[in-house]
Amino acid sequence: MSYIYHEENDLSMQCSCDNCHIKMIFYESLMSNDLEGFCGNRTEIILPKGYTFIKQGDEIKNFKYLKEGLIKLHKVGESGKTQIISFGKPMDFVSIHNIFAEKTYSYSVTTL
Repeated sequence: MSYIYHEENDLSMQCSCDNCHIKMIFYESLMSNDLEGFCGNRTEIILPKGYTFIKQGDEIKNFKYLKEGLIKLHKVGESGKTQIISFGKPMDFVSIHNIFAEKTYSYSVTTL
């Protein structure tokens, strides 16, 4: 799983099992050592505004979770025009729209 940031942030917000956003949402029943294993398999990245980090047609390889910032999901239609599908906010799963049904993303994701 990747945690996405879109601006320079205080790096003290690194994954901490005691205050884990994911644990509060989905894994309240996990034992502490299970959650630590989960945290050990995640990646945090900081992205600048306007950066497209998922491109339409890219292979889906993992879950992406927005920890901070805002994003837009958009796609290019047959006419070549860009259409905004939705916006994402903190604590949203960015890749959930395609991950269970597709092998590639049907949209792009850009930081705002």
